[in-house]
Amino acid sequence: MPNASKVAEVEAIKGYLNDSVAALLTEYRGLKVKDLGELRDSLRGSSTEYRVLKNTLTGIAASEAGYQELLPLLDGPTAVAFVHGDPVQAAKDLAEFARTHPALVVKGGVLDGRVVDADSVRQLATLESRGLIEQNSERGRYRLGYGVVQLAAGATKMDDLVMLSRPVCTQLAETVQETVNVAVHDGQAVISIDQVLGSPTITTVNWVGQRTPMHATAAGKVFLADMAPEQLDAFLDEGLDSYTPYTIASPDLLKQELALVRKRGYACTRDEHEVGLSAVGAPIRTLDGHVIAAVTASGPTFRINDETLPGIADHVLAAAGEISQRHGYPRRG
Repeated sequence: MPNASKVAEVEAIKGYLNDSVAALLTEYRGLKVKDLGELRDSLRGSSTEYRVLKNTLTGIAASEAGYQELLPLLDGPTAVAFVHGDPVQAAKDLAEFARTHPALVVKGGVLDGRVVDADSVRQLATLESRGLIEQNSERGRYRLGYGVVQLAAGATKMDDLVMLSRPVCTQLAETVQETVNVAVHDGQAVISIDQVLGSPTITTVNWVGQRTPMHATAAGKVFLADMAPEQLDAFLDEGLDSYTPYTIASPDLLKQELALVRKRGYACTRDEHEVGLSAVGAPIRTLDGHVIAAVTASGPTFRINDETLPGIADHVLAAAGEISQRHGYPRRG
């Protein structure tokens, strides 16, 4: 018969795994008791419990909870950061602590029900928390938004998309000398999953991991133009916020704009999300023609203007077509 205390501990670990937004596994070999205390203190801001556990019991709990893929990570002295609040901040705190305490090694873990590797946790630490964490109103706890899970999971389709698109985006950025992004649809917003800088002088900010409004961005308009009428109407019923005097906040005007996007094949914005920033975006499609992402070129409005926009749009369309073909969409013509 199993020891009753061990059975209870396994059940407790299962509870932690199931109730946490994230469970980040670390190896702490070489850290002193004082160091572990400092790490626990640093993680409190993200409502994270840092627990030193026995690998055998953690392995049993992980298996019973459906996380068998964690078993290879349970090698060496292991402690788990059980995150009940902001997992992005927890990943940042672990990364910051590891910079001053190299003995701490992040090995991977579970993010919102998915087993991920160490690279995924490191990528999570590069994201912006704001807007990426959703609160479950019924249970009063936090969960990761869909975009974060896709960004953080090392073996997801988003990573495949980045890998397939990066060479094309690099060439596009060099050609148009503007910042190039690949963005995906995430709820009522779009989120950038990759960025390549073009011009060495005036550039836009790092948009990777940031959520931006659908109706005020070129990428967002690409997705809106692809929506079914009832889906678009449901989006418009939520209301359109104004970010600048140039934001299209009228549903009727936005529908006219989206009709133009469908006709010419690309979307553009001028000072609509930020004054001084303009962009051009085109759809990335899968084999069945479904729009899964958008590629955009953005830069200062004085560079992306009436004179330069048609040429930039041609290059963005060509890049979107190339990425789509790499993703299985047949080349036209």
